[in-house]
Amino acid sequence: MNYPFAYIQADWYGFSANFTDLIYVHDLTTGAIGPMSAYSNQDNPATGTPTELVNDPFGQNFHIGDQVEFVLHVVNDPNHPGGVDYCEGLSTCYKDKDNNNNPIGHVFAEAPADYQNQHYCDQQIPCVFLGFEDIPFNEKSDFDYNDFEVMVYGVSINGGQYAVPEPSSLILMAGAPLAFAVRKLRSLI
Repeated sequence: MNYPFAYIQADWYGFSANFTDLIYVHDLTTGAIGPMSAYSNQDNPATGTPTELVNDPFGQNFHIGDQVEFVLHVVNDPNHPGGVDYCEGLSTCYKDKDNNNNPIGHVFAEAPADYQNQHYCDQQIPCVFLGFEDIPFNEKSDFDYNDFEVMVYGVSINGGQYAVPEPSSLILMAGAPLAFAVRKLRSLI
């Protein structure tokens, strides 16, 4: 998987949630929004089932090097009729805060445990694990970040550095060859 254009793929890993969740990509550089994931967490497809989140061979909306964030769309939370999106970059997203008014992210990212030893994910390239939390702080979130879990190909965290900006999950689309550099976060993105 070595594309000379913007391409992001998420492979299903797992879930543990009551709500129905989907994910999509928001390009913070161009403002473009990618399609919803092809499956929800409640579909529970086979591990490794892929979904294209960005596939822009002509560079019309997404570009290699753009900053993007992953958005969690929760369909059936009774406290948010009509659904709710969790992210930082879109004005339509719910902005979660703790008791001290600090932003709370709903995405956790890390490299697989064997990244430093240069072992690779299922597609023989490095990848990033993303776990999403679908309950806001004021609704007694469990902060387990296992409500929608995927391995993501086609991105690097913060341009390949070992630091991740907070509070949002800012991610840069990688070029060829794909490079991933992520560190385990304190607790939230």
